Amino acid sequence: MRKNQFRAFAGVAALSLCLGLGAAAMPANVKAAEAWNWETVSQDRTFVSLTPGADETELNFAWYSASANDARVRFGTSSNLTEADEVLGGVENKDDKLVGAGQLINDVNLASGPNFDGINVNGKYYSNKVTVTGLKENTTYYYSVMKNGDWTKPEEYQTKSFSDFSFLYVGDPQIGAYIDTNGNQPLADERDAEAWNTILNNAVAKHDVSFMVSAGDQVNTGSSERQYSGYLGADALRSLPVATTIGNHDHDDANYSYHFNNPNTFNNVNDDYKPKAYTEGASAAGTDYYYTYGEVLFIVLDTNNYNCATHENVIRKAISDNPDAKWRVVTFHQDIYGAARNHSDSDGMILRTQLTPIIDKYDIDVVLQGHDHTYSRTYQLTGDGEQHTAYNENNYRVEDENGDLVQVEGYQDQNSSCYELKSSLVGGTIENPEGTVYFEANSATGSKYYDLFNPVQDYIAEKSQTYTPTYSVISVTDDTFSVTTYNTTDEQQLEGSSTYTIKKTEEPAELPPADDDKQNITNVTNNNYNITVNKNDDQSAQTPAAATTALKKVKGVKVANKAGNKVKVQWNTSDAADGYQIQYSYKKGFKKQVKTVNVNKANKSSKVIKKMKVGKKVYVKVRAYQNVNGQKVYGNFSKVKNLTVR
Repeated sequence: MRKNQFRAFAGVAALSLCLGLGAAAMPANVKAAEAWNWETVSQDRTFVSLTPGADETELNFAWYSASANDARVRFGTSSNLTEADEVLGGVENKDDKLVGAGQLINDVNLASGPNFDGINVNGKYYSNKVTVTGLKENTTYYYSVMKNGDWTKPEEYQTKSFSDFSFLYVGDPQIGAYIDTNGNQPLADERDAEAWNTILNNAVAKHDVSFMVSAGDQVNTGSSERQYSGYLGADALRSLPVATTIGNHDHDDANYSYHFNNPNTFNNVNDDYKPKAYTEGASAAGTDYYYTYGEVLFIVLDTNNYNCATHENVIRKAISDNPDAKWRVVTFHQDIYGAARNHSDSDGMILRTQLTPIIDKYDIDVVLQGHDHTYSRTYQLTGDGEQHTAYNENNYRVEDENGDLVQVEGYQDQNSSCYELKSSLVGGTIENPEGTVYFEANSATGSKYYDLFNPVQDYIAEKSQTYTPTYSVISVTDDTFSVTTYNTTDEQQLEGSSTYTIKKTEEPAELPPADDDKQNITNVTNNNYNITVNKNDDQSAQTPAAATTALKKVKGVKVANKAGNKVKVQWNTSDAADGYQIQYSYKKGFKKQVKTVNVNKANKSSKVIKKMKVGKKVYVKVRAYQNVNGQKVYGNFSKVKNLTVR
């Protein structure tokens, strides 16, 4: 990190002033400050972390406990949970099933406050993970988790609309990063955690949001469980799921993977299927994942991993599993189109030339970035269609008298201009635009800020640095995706920003065919940025005969109407299958209008397909697949079933 590139407000005592959170500014419906106590929060290693599930009907849980067999959640609609379901997670083995057991973790840094609830666990904790399914929209639920053999008090959780909804987008809480103007770090954990708690309380009090997206750097030190306590101890997180991103301050330590139960990952402890194509370059914290909510497909990339072939594989799989998702949103930490001096002119460029063509290829609508600790938004961008070598920062840096790399006089980021501008719209509404818009989130806590880059980059439509924490509210309807950014000092729209809305009336783009000669990036490190471009064979090669022989034709297929323009498809599971593929069409011969739905669980025997055409006869068939050498190997389709959608 170059020196003097960030600013922070001096002293813990200045917290209420810099955040505008004095008594007069505090909304009436926000919890009183005395309800949140740092001494208590900093000692507790067992806060529950909520994460969006694989889709809007699921909710993921993760938490630490001091005893085994605590991976249990009670979940129901009664406030006292008298009629609740008990859901189990943890380790399951066919031969020796250990019910509800969490993962024992022995390498967690518990140097600060290893005691909780009067129990000294000598540094031994279990990471518990549970998924609750079958959630309905606009419903109030209650949950309780097992901790150290006892059930916690019930907490309230409310679902919102599954079609028209809003979510928070934040960048870099980075609990523990605060440094005052004298270069000191007094009480940084406490200062940042308190700011985080207050800002989230205010945000959820003002905005009706379903979940939150964090663009990375949850904590400043990935091994610090005290900082994770500060992050997870925020009041609002008892009822607000967070889809986190692995930041550069998170990725060196496995604690991230213990605290967050991300859906559709490729590195879960109990996964037998870990194809290299999806895990090459994974960090200690984990790797990429994806989920859906309503009409939006969210793809989260760990760009601490510079192997962009891994990221392309995940993007391709996510779209293949969700071909009908209207909106495609990608989140990653390292900003490739940002506005701050500290990153957008260095490591952002390293990834820019490699990621931009992938973003184009898969018709990504929006990219949500972190890392820069500023606010910015680009114009609609595409790549320039040319081949580019990777950026090497040493071409544009020299060492100063302190040995730090500084930019060459007259340098401009156009030295890595692998993009084209596709609009001139600064704010307002754009309809069916070409290209992708990139957002950059400022610090959500005020733990650290960076100065804006000068001169102005031509790809930037708006940028702002008020040296105050910000957050964005993103609202989604059937045909609009709208982003508004707020300053936490007064809860008003951020100076220098405007609401940006994409209106889309077109159907989502089809998944592009697999490349015969795909470029992959290998041998990349964060230290020297050496990049070797290799050729990769087409992944659609012929499938092994042994696998297809083992996969029998799926039997027992049934189709039935469900309320709300839905069709339920059922089938008999197969011991040889790793998952199933459903195809349906409104044409009997499956020659046109063929849709595909993937079910990536071997033991799942049904799937509800939404937004079917009422009054139309639909034809449905199912086949099983196995995962072989990073490929899906398919068996034969079942008999075709049909019904008229009611």
